[in-house]
Amino acid sequence: MKNISMLLYFFLVFLSSCYEDLGNYDYHEINRIERVQGLDSVIRIVQFDTLRIRPIFEASGYSDPEQFSYEWEISAKIVSTEMNLEMWVNLPYGDKNCRFIITDKVQGNKFYFPFRLLITSERAGD
Repeated sequence: MKNISMLLYFFLVFLSSCYEDLGNYDYHEINRIERVQGLDSVIRIVQFDTLRIRPIFEASGYSDPEQFSYEWEISAKIVSTEMNLEMWVNLPYGDKNCRFIITDKVQGNKFYFPFRLLITSERAGD
């Protein structure tokens, strides 16, 4: 009798594991930023000059600039939320860690593009 009840138990466990899952699995491709042009890994600029960066990017799905939001970060501080960066550099001399952050408004994905900003002083030659 024990063998029959054990066999019945394993049979029920086997049947329950074959139950069809009716979950909602609406998968879609993630739109990835594949390439950014016009943004170098190191940018040198003279203090009190105007920094102009006009990046062009390509995405795996859609690349419409209106579908994204932008942030330019210098030394962990947001300096602009426009796609193109144009700012007067009144920062102290030295090496600054920076990031260009692109956020997909539709999917909510963020893409980070780090770069360094080297700020120098303009000096007359001897």
